Amino acid sequence: ETRAVNSVGDALDSDGMSRAGSPILTDAPMNVATTLPVDVLLKAARSHGVDAQLSHSAGDYVCNYLFYKLQQHESIQQRRSGFIHLPIIEEQLAVHPDSSYVSLSDQILAVRAMIDALKVV
Repeated sequence: ETRAVNSVGDALDSDGMSRAGSPILTDAPMNVATTLPVDVLLKAARSHGVDAQLSHSAGDYVCNYLFYKLQQHESIQQRRSGFIHLPIIEEQLAVHPDSSYVSLSDQILAVRAMIDALKVV
């Protein structure tokens, strides 16, 4: 993901409450960007045959919320950080029949390649 948005989506939280449209953090930027070298990560994943794609939206629920809070925290700590969505694995197709998947073994290879790529950047 390239960015997170300071906005809570429409989904209900675990208490059944909606904060739709509310900011995640008040008095904070509307968008925060990843500080990871996304082109390097894409190249590393693709080098193992995984058709990794760049995304500009982490969604509008848990992933975006987590990504936004992480970026805010890590910017204070002055550390690089980001968020990587992983697709479902084949065993999840029964629940998500219209989704594409990447095998767990291929995902592990791609994530290891991305971690290794980060070590040299």
